[in-house]
Amino acid sequence: MSENYSKDSPKIRIFLEINKDDELKKQIEEIVKNLIQNCSKALNKKELSLAGIAEENEKVSENCILITNEVEYIETNYKAVLLFIDDKLNQEMIQSIVDYEVWGIFAKKNFLNEYEEKGKFEAALKEAIRTLSMESVYDESVFYKNVDWKYKHENIEEDHFISLFLDPSMRNVASQIRYICRQIKEDYKHFGMKETFEKTKKILKDWHEKSKKGTRETSIFDFIREEKIFEKTNIRGPIPSVLIEGETGTGKSLVAELIAKSVYENVSKTEIPFGEFFCRFSLVNMPSDLLNSELFGAAEGAYTDGKERLGKIATYSGGVIFLDEIGEIDPNMQAKLLLYMDDWLIQPVGRDDFFHVPTIIVAATNRDLKRMIDEGKFRADLYHRFRYKINLPALKDRKKDLRLLISFCLAIFKAKEKGVKRISLRALEKLEDYHYPGNFRELMQIVQRAVHEASSRHRDIILERDIQL
Repeated sequence: MSENYSKDSPKIRIFLEINKDDELKKQIEEIVKNLIQNCSKALNKKELSLAGIAEENEKVSENCILITNEVEYIETNYKAVLLFIDDKLNQEMIQSIVDYEVWGIFAKKNFLNEYEEKGKFEAALKEAIRTLSMESVYDESVFYKNVDWKYKHENIEEDHFISLFLDPSMRNVASQIRYICRQIKEDYKHFGMKETFEKTKKILKDWHEKSKKGTRETSIFDFIREEKIFEKTNIRGPIPSVLIEGETGTGKSLVAELIAKSVYENVSKTEIPFGEFFCRFSLVNMPSDLLNSELFGAAEGAYTDGKERLGKIATYSGGVIFLDEIGEIDPNMQAKLLLYMDDWLIQPVGRDDFFHVPTIIVAATNRDLKRMIDEGKFRADLYHRFRYKINLPALKDRKKDLRLLISFCLAIFKAKEKGVKRISLRALEKLEDYHYPGNFRELMQIVQRAVHEASSRHRDIILERDIQL
């Protein structure tokens, strides 16, 4: 806290005008005193230390908050009013307070008997004090949080997936993701996909070596057929597949990669890099013919001047294929994908035979597939063929603890290592008030720019003007 802050900053006065209710007044006083005396120190909330309870007969001045159980006590001089009522709020009462700065209305009975109502009151009072404090102090850097006040991590680059599990609103989704990861790993073992993966990599390596030496005589598909690695087995069970739905920027790619990495643990001892196990394939703006050969492969001469192409599915056999934006594919490709997900069968373009090629399909979309089904634009049977489904909430539905995510982003972009140690409360409020149409991805980009702005100007604090929306 600076010298100017302690000496010159205006005080926030809290007037307790509780009429004929000693118990209510006692409990309110306890909360107020704890907030401005204990919380301000223990939680390093400097703005709260500016507040104090007004003395009896003290005059209402510039920065005043009123806590009362009588509408008659409310005046325009008060910058914030917290009102307690005995019964339900009626139309007459609404009319009498509509012209005043009422920040919260609380039921007396609930307040005296429920922790939840006390919590709501404390939160409203804290917000009122914080707002009046910041409005009264010209220097924005006076009120701030350290960049790691919510989240600390030494090796953040190791695992970005933690953003999916940070806030309470994601708890159910996180539990669902963990369950799916466990099930997919069991499916992987059940179908013996590790052996398929390792055999595929070995066969492809042999094929490429023969190609370099000029000793190969058959097509890649005939070579695979001879090696019998894509033979159908007698193992039965639902084919593992996952559909991830959610708006743009909600973390669908992160979830897909998380699922793939959980399965990759089964094969990592083979020293094959993750990039040869997990394939992300965008379906956006891809013509159907090209998509067909890219996914399922093509024989030489299948197209004019067309070269032989193994296809993503066969190349990553035994691994994970991430089909990004599955809502973009046309009905013909939907039918081919459905055939594959029925029995792991592919038919390369230009060939009459089929190959049994097991992979784990993870698909994602930002479109409303159920509405597309109703409109006849997406196959219902393909939608229901996905064994597991995950729906990721938008960031606007995760605002219960947005500050935790902000602190996490500051850790990702190594703000402290770049000399940025603080973020002002005004900057935080600007971030909290934004609606984030681009969701978590947009939040990350905004925070990254803010860290750069502060660092490039040799400031140790992110200010409101650094938040570019």
